[in-house]
Amino acid sequence: MKKTIEKPFFEAFEAIGGLVDNCLSYMDEIYNLGICPKERDNSPQRAKYFNEVLPQKIREQFEAFNDTVILFQDSPLMEEIEANLQECTSQQSQERYLFSLLKPFKAFADKYTPIATIAQLEQSIKETQKNLAFWQAQPQDEIIYNDTGQSCGTPKEQVEACYDTIKRRTQAIERHKHISNQYRILTGRFDEGAKWIQKGTVEACLSYLGSIAYKFANRLDALLLTYGIDLLRLQRDSGIYLKEYRHVTDVSYYIGSLELAQKYIDALPKYEGGKPQQKAKEKPKQSGRQSRPFKDEIIRQPTEETLTLLHSLIDGKKGKNAIIYLAIAIVEGIISRPTSTQILQEFGDIGHKSLICKYLDKRVYTNDEIIVTKEALKG
Repeated sequence: MKKTIEKPFFEAFEAIGGLVDNCLSYMDEIYNLGICPKERDNSPQRAKYFNEVLPQKIREQFEAFNDTVILFQDSPLMEEIEANLQECTSQQSQERYLFSLLKPFKAFADKYTPIATIAQLEQSIKETQKNLAFWQAQPQDEIIYNDTGQSCGTPKEQVEACYDTIKRRTQAIERHKHISNQYRILTGRFDEGAKWIQKGTVEACLSYLGSIAYKFANRLDALLLTYGIDLLRLQRDSGIYLKEYRHVTDVSYYIGSLELAQKYIDALPKYEGGKPQQKAKEKPKQSGRQSRPFKDEIIRQPTEETLTLLHSLIDGKKGKNAIIYLAIAIVEGIISRPTSTQILQEFGDIGHKSLICKYLDKRVYTNDEIIVTKEALKG
């Protein structure tokens, strides 16, 4: 692939110490728009750097930035991108290439359109609320244990931790919304004396770069529509949003007409929802031992007979009444200690993972319970 034009254009948005990176650093410092609010360091050296040195460097980088590759109808940048797209021999290689075109805009996009970040935080809140409901239903002062049998606090402590997590996630969402709103105001709202209107300011540079990024998004969207590819889906899948939605008028000029643009849009594969959807969350990988079928942990032969016996004892039961058979089977050498995931995959929803860990410890059972269970496991 030829990237003679791509490389310098994208470096302005992506490179550490590059044009956009320096603009964002300036804005975060001057307007306190970092992820974590902080008191400003007013030391003379720092003040000089952000008030004089960095703005001058940004002006020099801005003067050197070549926007002519994207500005006009005949765009060398878009021609190079289309040629590279045509070189892709599979859908996989095509998508990898297109994702590489979005990647340089990640830091910029997260400031202006933090859709993916907020969606992740909202999903985390939903999951924590489910955990909260579970822990609230447990005896609040009862000790719980992890996979290794070590004490890891009480349900009451878990409830407090859930509330704390929800609070922090909510605050993070509000912070990201505040940052996005401030960036839009500082580089685009027509207030009296607004710096972004004043030539040579960092705000003016960033405002113009934002218009270039949006122009690139629309031109890329128009190009991909002619190939039956949906830029909005690529944004959703990558978590990098240059445009929040598509107006037919955004792309019709580059495609040729409103009617043709609409025809290409209507031909795109349909996805659920009227706005970018968060990518389905993948199941987290288990730490430690890789998950394998529960029956691989069975020691007593024949395996199928032992598995059938365990199902006859456990099926229809939950919690302690089900897990006791596995706990004593481990002690008796009938099975190796399985993971919580293996147990849930084999026996279904017999309890929360922390509950399984707790009741796999034989110390929670009385001698009478152990004796009765041992007899049952003889078959």
